[in-house]
Amino acid sequence: MRISRIALRIGICITIVGSSIFLANLISIVLSSTSSMSFYIQANGTYSVISTLQNRPYEIRIYVSEDFNGTLYIFNYEGIKKLIEGTKVPMLEQNLEGPVLIDFTPNQRGAYMFLIENKASDVFSGSIGLVEKKAISQDIQKDSLIMILLGSVTSGITSAIPLIHKRD
Repeated sequence: MRISRIALRIGICITIVGSSIFLANLISIVLSSTSSMSFYIQANGTYSVISTLQNRPYEIRIYVSEDFNGTLYIFNYEGIKKLIEGTKVPMLEQNLEGPVLIDFTPNQRGAYMFLIENKASDVFSGSIGLVEKKAISQDIQKDSLIMILLGSVTSGITSAIPLIHKRD
């Protein structure tokens, strides 16, 4: 009897932990999955925007016309400080000659600056789209559902043990 009570408590704890992980992950997916920013760049000018990113993989979608010629730089917090001091140390430097998709994973959660330089003598407009990739989140969801199932089965079996013993 004593072992069945301990196993029941363990099963309930596993179920609670699995449910907590599942719900926390589900809420984080709903709250921050995509964002988009439109921009205009003067001839031989620059555009910059600062965005907060999580430590997850992103797909950066740059939508510009086919004639655009420029460079995208992504700076983390330290890179932003160095840029203010006059030194350009980007985490990522990508030449842009028309629309492009870029895979990017920040090394930590925090502020990141996207800087686009226009090397052409024309004014251009475009947009930057950030799409959070879900591969890691889906794995966490599957694992938490397995924990919920394991905890529920353990609790169900151990709560049935006293009923079986009473029949005998």
